[in-house]
Amino acid sequence: MNPTDATFPPAPARVSYHEGMLLDATDFQDEQGYHRGQLARTLQRLHGFGTVAGLQVWHFPVGSIRAEDNQPRTEEELEIAPGLAVDRVGRLIEVPNSRCLRLARWLAFQTAQHPEKIAPFNDGAGGRFLVGDVFLSFLDCPQGLRPAFPEGAVDATDAVVASRTRDFFQLVLEPRRCDPDTTPPPVPARRFPAAPATRRALLDALYAAYAPAPPVEYPVLFGDQPADPTAVFLARVLVRLKDAPDTTLDRHASGAAAVEDLDRPVVPPADALLTLLPAP
Repeated sequence: MNPTDATFPPAPARVSYHEGMLLDATDFQDEQGYHRGQLARTLQRLHGFGTVAGLQVWHFPVGSIRAEDNQPRTEEELEIAPGLAVDRVGRLIEVPNSRCLRLARWLAFQTAQHPEKIAPFNDGAGGRFLVGDVFLSFLDCPQGLRPAFPEGAVDATDAVVASRTRDFFQLVLEPRRCDPDTTPPPVPARRFPAAPATRRALLDALYAAYAPAPPVEYPVLFGDQPADPTAVFLARVLVRLKDAPDTTLDRHASGAAAVEDLDRPVVPPADALLTLLPAP
């Protein structure tokens, strides 16, 4: 499944098997699609989307000590902890181990290659910040090439196909534009933006939740790829730039950067919700 394919899950149509019926690859694909789609609908509609466990984002300056080897970092890093999320169409995304991004290198690349995408945030007190958002997307990863009949009208005697498709992921730190510069870019919209105050408000929210949601504002991935409306927002990164009236994209002498994650959507497990109940 391509990460930009927001039509997943497919229509809930099952294969109807009969004795002697001729089967081809599409029948088995539809069989998998039905079960995957029903699971995705359950997760999407019943539980929502967002972080299930882990996936915390940290900023580490140069010289900070790595926990895994007790050695100082030679570069500034963003680290994303392993964890699990549900994307906006109900697919499970698992990051099995920590991932790092070299923040200074990323900033140098963005300012050199995509300066038009960067419009810093001004906090009104002279502070200027480059705003970047961390997103997690689902990816299909074909594996295990095997010989097969050529597909379609291709004339070949050595055709190969992927015998397995692994569920994988893509992490992206995308620079955001602040226009006007005193207004930070919006975080992705929530399915239920506020807690209902009454039973009527809850029913009205549930009635409205079934209709397909309008497209949400998401950044373009990697500058030239189409936007991924299924991605999961993890955190916002604020990199301090030189104070106003400076208009460059040069870093502040402090080298400060901060991670804000209170706006990330979450899918809390049921046993975690039980801890919110008052003690008997």
